[in-house]
Amino acid sequence: MKAQSKYKKCFLNKQIFFCSKLSVWNATGTCNDVHGTDGTQFHPDVKKEDTLYVFEPMLCRTIKFKNGLTNQEIKGISTLRFYAVDDNFEKTKENECYCHEPDHNDCPAGTLNLRKCSPAKEANIDIISTQPYFKNNRDILNQTGLKPPKELTQENYGTVLDIEPYTGLALTARKRLQLNLLLKNNSHKFLTNLEHKFLYMPVAWIEESGDLDDHNANELKEKIFKQKNIFQGILIGLMAAGVLLVAIAGGCAYFGR
Repeated sequence: MKAQSKYKKCFLNKQIFFCSKLSVWNATGTCNDVHGTDGTQFHPDVKKEDTLYVFEPMLCRTIKFKNGLTNQEIKGISTLRFYAVDDNFEKTKENECYCHEPDHNDCPAGTLNLRKCSPAKEANIDIISTQPYFKNNRDILNQTGLKPPKELTQENYGTVLDIEPYTGLALTARKRLQLNLLLKNNSHKFLTNLEHKFLYMPVAWIEESGDLDDHNANELKEKIFKQKNIFQGILIGLMAAGVLLVAIAGGCAYFGR
């Protein structure tokens, strides 16, 4: 399926995005490179050391996930818990191409300006994506006066995927984003006395989640893991039979001298 405008070089096939380049971010660097899945499935045999990549259309960019310290059991199925890592939005050399401002100091850590990403592009406004409660930038949080009701941790406010490692399926998912309006000092007659050069006004907190239901959990166990256990049992039996045959052959050779 071919996509429109900024995705004109991309198409979606079996939940995997194949693209050459976007035209959203600065041409230098790798910010316009798109790779990864839609977050519902990854390669089989996922290891906790793996780095997983998800393309997020809402942000027009790829998000990196790594395994955390805690893993979960979902309806009797063991999973690996992956988090969207903080350095997706950190102020690094790799992330400089996500900054639309001439001065990179005007793109604080923990922020992503969606100015050229729909629907902000159509509205011609600066919409800033951050983690909830500006999790990656306490200075901005202090400016807003917001008081998070819980500790600013990945578990409470991060984006999380629980992956069944054998199949690569995401059994649960939590996506958490905060959208903010960017107000610039002197950009309007009412904005001439701001204490800071920029003011971030939170307007929406988006949380999307999905969980494995009982029916699909039972089907997964029946069609995948039961067959896997049967296959492993047969394999172990064949290996044991092979060892036994080798032992018998060795005994016959020894006593037949």
